[in-house]
Amino acid sequence: MKEYPSKLTVVFFYSLIVSILAAIVEAFIEPNSSAWKIKPDIALVSILCSGVFGSCLSNSVHTWVIRLKGPLFVAMFKTLSIAIAVGMGVMFLGDDLYLGSLIGATIITIGCC
Repeated sequence: MKEYPSKLTVVFFYSLIVSILAAIVEAFIEPNSSAWKIKPDIALVSILCSGVFGSCLSNSVHTWVIRLKGPLFVAMFKTLSIAIAVGMGVMFLGDDLYLGSLIGATIITIGCC
């Protein structure tokens, strides 16, 4: 960030490269081209919301926090976000809580302390 201080441009290019790499990997995993068709329904809305809120906003906040507090806070939150996602999935989405998820979340939380 010292060499190129425009944080939003860095986040944009990071998200762009990750999207390109994900598309390349997906082309090998799902060679059936009909699976790539996106219909204008709830699937398109969920993809757009996931892209905007899940990636761009998250990476922008992480870049902002690195500038304010340093990389320690972002490193802690990125690992804790896995445990938070498991907990929220159980509480709000009714996901099953498996022993492996609980052990993994515990190990991640202990590792952050």
